Amino acid sequence: MKINKELKERLRKLAELDGRNLSNLSQKVLSDYAAQKEGELRSPRSPSPP
Repeated sequence: MKINKELKERLRKLAELDGRNLSNLSQKVLSDYAAQKEGELRSPRSPSPP
């Protein structure tokens, strides 16, 4: 997976502040995203407001 050089450096610094490495942060973010999306697919959708 390619990541823009500047974004990669920003993420590396944020990961370090969180006590993680870039790989671990990427895994955490993607895992959280997948869980959120799966939860949205399982939960009944509320009707759109009028």
